[in-house]
Amino acid sequence: MRKVWALSALFSCFLSALYGVLMWAPQIIKAFGNLSDIQVGLLSAIPFGCAAVAMPVIARRSDKVGERRLHVACAMTVGGPALLASAYVPDKTVAFVFLCVAAAGIWGSLGVFWSMTSAFLAGPAAALGIAVINTLAQVGGLIGPSAVGFVRDRTGSFSLSLTLLGGFALAAALIAYALDDQPATSAETGRKTDRKKDQRDNAVNPGRS
Repeated sequence: MRKVWALSALFSCFLSALYGVLMWAPQIIKAFGNLSDIQVGLLSAIPFGCAAVAMPVIARRSDKVGERRLHVACAMTVGGPALLASAYVPDKTVAFVFLCVAAAGIWGSLGVFWSMTSAFLAGPAAALGIAVINTLAQVGGLIGPSAVGFVRDRTGSFSLSLTLLGGFALAAALIAYALDDQPATSAETGRKTDRKKDQRDNAVNPGRS
């Protein structure tokens, strides 16, 4: 259960960063300079194009080496600082490049995260654990975009908002680094199931040897 809570916190931080970028990317890009709506629309597609490339690349490498946790952690470690850099570099072109790198890092960890979760929660409890993680983590889908808008209204710029999203991404990375690689094995789950079955049988037939 402890691992379910940790994975829920990780995915909540992840979704805070992901949805924050997803919802506010056009406004963030528009703030980079005097751009028309058409230019903003075209430029807004580029970070997500980078994300679309990064997702299969990172997932394929994770499959190749058979490792999940560090791939999630490293991808989010790239995404977090890239968001911070995009908030504070003076050159707007460089800031946009960092935003693209951030999108690639954040979205690139998505598929690997669910593979990692499935590996950590082996056995009959996996479906319930994944449902709990997905449900609890949706809080991040509310916090990220709301926080960006709130901070933007108070400060008049997206710098602190991007800093906050970068902090969420780094928090997700730290949780991933802190996780251990020991899954709940099917054998362990089976032994627990057998013990429960024996307890039920003993309750029904107390005289059974």
